[in-house]
Amino acid sequence: MKRLMSLLMGVCLIFSTVGCSDRINLEDITLALMIGVDLDENDNLVVYMSSPVFNKDVQNKEEEHSFVTKTLQYSTKQFDSVVTAITSGGKLQTLLIGKRILEHPGWFKLLDLSYRNPKLSVNCVVAGVEGPLSEVFFYKPPDKPRLMLHIKKLIETAHRRNITVYTTILELHRQMYEKGETPAITFIKKKKEIEVVGTALLDKEGQYKTMLTAEDNTLLSILKKRKVRQTLTVQIPQKENKGFFDTNYVSFILSNPKFKIKTNYGQEQFNYDIQIKMPILITERLFSMDTNEKSNQLEQLIQDQLDRRYAALFKKLQKYKVDPLGLGLYARAYQYKEWKRVQGNWSEAFAEARVSAKVKVKIIDSGNIQ
Repeated sequence: MKRLMSLLMGVCLIFSTVGCSDRINLEDITLALMIGVDLDENDNLVVYMSSPVFNKDVQNKEEEHSFVTKTLQYSTKQFDSVVTAITSGGKLQTLLIGKRILEHPGWFKLLDLSYRNPKLSVNCVVAGVEGPLSEVFFYKPPDKPRLMLHIKKLIETAHRRNITVYTTILELHRQMYEKGETPAITFIKKKKEIEVVGTALLDKEGQYKTMLTAEDNTLLSILKKRKVRQTLTVQIPQKENKGFFDTNYVSFILSNPKFKIKTNYGQEQFNYDIQIKMPILITERLFSMDTNEKSNQLEQLIQDQLDRRYAALFKKLQKYKVDPLGLGLYARAYQYKEWKRVQGNWSEAFAEARVSAKVKVKIIDSGNIQ
């Protein structure tokens, strides 16, 4: 019995050490937490890397490097020539892509390494950048944590507040190959500070087409069933404003909005009727109105403004032939015969579709004061 127990313990020890054969100590590895891809003024491919430094004797706790390179795989050798440890992308947090890259179709093939190598992270968030990536990677804010962590947290917070989308590199792969939807990624810019400025909309080749503002992103997120706190502010032009300050605004929280999308095909185009029920809680009203007696009037005023916003949003999407909402998925589900005919060029079919969105507002709370 003792010999059997000893044998079992020996087998357990052998198996417990199998996964340690390729172990690397933390001080012997350079963790690439943020990678960037851009074009320089001569249209050469440039790859940036930012990684933390785990050394108590070093004052600067992060290091940044950039190289003109051929491919992402080739750049790893270049980075290994200047860093003090082996470069690893297994903990990658953020992938930044310069707008100059996004303006060229076909750039997505440059990310082949990210999907082919199983040791690389596919959960990192992807963001486009307005302006040179060097302005972002070599920015040293004195009042912020490590930049590579700050940008990741900045995007996460903006997503929670419906300012932008949150697209991982794995989700980007799905969007690129999904015929009924076009890709959308976070868009940031270095001003006085690094800011999330909206959502970049791409076509099926990955080419940048236009950008959604924070307000437009909120309208779109309602139709993507995001279960988060959503707020909107609208201007009521019918109210007179006699003072110095513009007080024609009302803000509200959306309380579990619901919608239905009816899809049909007629007159050689897809037709979408979107009905949105929107219970709201008033959080700010800068003009005077008796909401007890004129609640229906205020609801109608808000509805009219939201209807206009949705109409302008879909007009913009159709103008640039991008479908980040994925209305092509509804076409495939409910009008498959017609979808099959246009699936190879859904962007063109979407641009010719009729899309109507109508909002039904119901005020369920006006706040603590009238």
